[in-house]
Amino acid sequence: RAATGVSVPVPDESDSVIEALLEGLVLKDRSDHRQLALDLGLEKKSNDLHGAWESAAEREKRSRTKYAHDGVQPIEVQREVAEIRRTLGSHAEIESFARDALGALSFNLTASPTGFLATPASPPRGLLDSFPANFPTPIPFHRDLPIKRGHALLARTDPYVESIARFVLDAALDPKSPTRPAKRCAVVRTHEVSIRTTLLVTRIRFHVDLNNRQGSQELVTEDARFLGFTGSPTQAAWLDDDTVEQLTTLRPDANSAPEAAASLAARVIDQLDALSPHLNDYADALAHVLADSHHRVRTSATRAAPRPVVRAQKPVDVLGVYVFLPIAAGSDQ
Repeated sequence: RAATGVSVPVPDESDSVIEALLEGLVLKDRSDHRQLALDLGLEKKSNDLHGAWESAAEREKRSRTKYAHDGVQPIEVQREVAEIRRTLGSHAEIESFARDALGALSFNLTASPTGFLATPASPPRGLLDSFPANFPTPIPFHRDLPIKRGHALLARTDPYVESIARFVLDAALDPKSPTRPAKRCAVVRTHEVSIRTTLLVTRIRFHVDLNNRQGSQELVTEDARFLGFTGSPTQAAWLDDDTVEQLTTLRPDANSAPEAAASLAARVIDQLDALSPHLNDYADALAHVLADSHHRVRTSATRAAPRPVVRAQKPVDVLGVYVFLPIAAGSDQ
């Protein structure tokens, strides 16, 4: 432990341990020459055991040297973790999504001490088929661990949450889907904006070229981002990230006439090409950020990692368009 910083267990050979202990009992008083001792080979067993133990300690010491990341800075790690957590969403956001989606998919929800219970009323068969086999009814959704087998955890990687998210996304992208709890386009009248404001859901794909000792490797990854602007697409004034995030939680305060909403949405969609220069610049900037993040992590791990090459695939995909109108103005100005 003094040499390696960790306890190194005795080699897992119980016979050797017992024989070494026996040697210590039989031969503990070697100064008494009148004590006759049988040569049972016990001293050799003890030496072999200690030799194996020291070899294990040396291997552990080399392993710790190989995998020690003295160059890893806690601040850098904290930065990466914070960015990942922000992208993945909080538990409260996941619970809000699960409640809204299940309610729209014909589940009856009742509160419970640890979360809520979801009872199927008449949900889509495809969603039920994607749930884990033999799921209970009602399905208990929990905010925290531990949970019983078959129950759901309100976390991004839980099988139930993944199934709900996949169904909602696939249905939104399928114009022929009979059940579409999430829409790709909407016009909302709210007191929370003072000027016409548009929220975009974008998807950006990247090609990542990694170079290592085994050669080059190309990966394809993607990221989804919210972007927002005020005014028309031809004269867009882009919003900062904090303001855009607030748009995702806005609720309607008044009804919109269907014909007027459809006309306004169509005009915005028809002018989306005017946004392409900004979206392409944003994709390039995000590719640079992704390359920096890869390089920081790989350099901390290997100390001599080449910088990856990250290229954004253009044009950027626009998956959703949501227009917010101020109520006080009474128009789309």
